[in-house]
Amino acid sequence: MRIVSARDFRNTGGDPVVEHDRFHFQNWGDAGHELVVDYLRPDFTGEHLLQLVYGNGAGPINTGVTCAVKKVSVEELPSGDVVAEGQLFMPHLASWSEWHDSSFLRATLDASKTYRVRIHGDERSINMSAFSHFEAYTAGLGGREGAFNRVNLSHLKLLALEGGVALTPAASFDGSSDYDELPEASKVTPGITLADWERFALTWDEDFVYVAVVSSAFEASGVRPYMLYLQGSSAPFANPAARAGLAYDNQTANVPFEAGYLVAVRRTSDTGDGAGPWNGLFRWDNGGWVRQQRFEEGREFWVGSDSGRTLSFRVRRSQLGSPTRLRVAGHVVSGGGNYNDVLPSAEGGPQHEPWVSGRTEGFYEIDLTGPSGATAWTHR
Repeated sequence: MRIVSARDFRNTGGDPVVEHDRFHFQNWGDAGHELVVDYLRPDFTGEHLLQLVYGNGAGPINTGVTCAVKKVSVEELPSGDVVAEGQLFMPHLASWSEWHDSSFLRATLDASKTYRVRIHGDERSINMSAFSHFEAYTAGLGGREGAFNRVNLSHLKLLALEGGVALTPAASFDGSSDYDELPEASKVTPGITLADWERFALTWDEDFVYVAVVSSAFEASGVRPYMLYLQGSSAPFANPAARAGLAYDNQTANVPFEAGYLVAVRRTSDTGDGAGPWNGLFRWDNGGWVRQQRFEEGREFWVGSDSGRTLSFRVRRSQLGSPTRLRVAGHVVSGGGNYNDVLPSAEGGPQHEPWVSGRTEGFYEIDLTGPSGATAWTHR
């Protein structure tokens, strides 16, 4: 099952809030309102069910006058062709603090393709409050006050009805000794460390890539991020070409290959500046970096219980295009034009030097079908 947080929804109408124990959109559902998931890649090819996690306190559970009704459309990218659409129903829960699952929309999806999901209303997205017969209704919103079809939405669920068998994960992160969870053979010492105990580890299984970084930079500052750039492929790589990284703190790193993805994490994901959680997966799109997925702590990333020295995260291989080969390079953005904990170090090959423009060396090339140990990574 894939769960997409409302933090990854693009909204027209409604208010993004943290209430009732979670982030969601409220005051949403009037004519012209829309929520969009701009980029969704399934893990499996075949039949799926889409479902919304909703709150509807507009009436008691024994009436359905203001049961929320919304249309969900699934569009294949980049063509925009609609591959599935239908109305989802979200009945009363008596309290806005209750959260339940909607009805389902069935869709046939391809794991090699990406999709856009639109949540909106049309002429069929109506409930009983739209009819004059129910003007006398007094048990909740609607009735004499007019039609009411709003709903609170916190998540989109994507449930695969066919696909691979669940395997034992290569790592089980929980924020406690996550670095120790990873195999010894997958651990390396980065370059330009701030302390001699700083480390990096990476491994994978059929579903995820797992990373743990140990650095005093995280302990010293909650907003110093680790940035891991990735280029995926299912065929041999062409010669590398440099690409600009994501600008942060007035610094733009040079990436020594044409990275298609970036995982960026820091200890404090939300500084209260209104920008919301910053941690997440970014992708290179139309000449720039766009956030593909915001990470939720405890689900996609973890802050270590060791005074925040360790940051760990996992990213679905399907979100990276299901590659069998990866190029990777990483660093901490330390501010003031400085970079630390660069990956790879100079040991065994050229060091990653993000401050040198146009450089096309200093990265690892990893065969995901081969051994996971760092000795099998090609240092270029």
